[in-house]
Amino acid sequence: MGEFANTLGDLYDTYGPGQVYMSEDSDYYLYRRDMHSDAYEGEAYFEVNGNVPYSGICGIPEGVCNSELSAGRAMLGTATVMEVFTPDISYEELPDPPGFVQADYFGVTPHGALYEKVRLVPEMFGGGSDPGNLVTGTEYLDYHLAQCWDEIAEHVDGMDDGCGVCLRVTPVYSGVDRVCAGVLVEAESYGTDAVRMCRYYYNVQPGIRIDYSSGESRLEAEPVVVPTEEGADGDEEK
Repeated sequence: MGEFANTLGDLYDTYGPGQVYMSEDSDYYLYRRDMHSDAYEGEAYFEVNGNVPYSGICGIPEGVCNSELSAGRAMLGTATVMEVFTPDISYEELPDPPGFVQADYFGVTPHGALYEKVRLVPEMFGGGSDPGNLVTGTEYLDYHLAQCWDEIAEHVDGMDDGCGVCLRVTPVYSGVDRVCAGVLVEAESYGTDAVRMCRYYYNVQPGIRIDYSSGESRLEAEPVVVPTEEGADGDEEK
């Protein structure tokens, strides 16, 4: 875990936050083991870098909400949060992010559908509907990120004038995958020490296997067909 954190910190310092993603470089793969979907063990997120954001997060200009797009994929969302907004953009109006191959799994996912169009910077913090701010995320990821945003919003609502929260959300991809394996959420308040976090959230859905290269999916375990007494060919025995 520490090895990955140090590497991600070095990447921020060397390339800037917009370039922090898992590439085909073998060195990157060495440090992404905890961020791979197979590393998920039932916890929606884990704390990175001692739960302390990396350098540069408090350099985000006040009142700015920005996102970046590279090779058709959202790469980064940043914002300075000083107030909470009421969402007013219809979900149906959002463009489909890369890998948004929707599938229904009634009885497996809470609402049936697998994917949501997830904003890196949420709408309640001023995040827009531009492609640079959207990733394909599971219902599971969307639900747990919403809890995170509510946690931050609760602090923002109680802040004095001159205080705020710097937010940076980085999707982590493997190679040229269209769907991110998860997102790194960094948040730190200024003018108060109310908020400080550095968490990696898994983009998984328990019970479903996702092909992150395409967005296709299937049940983790396919139903087993049990032969009946009618015979293997389905004809009734005479």
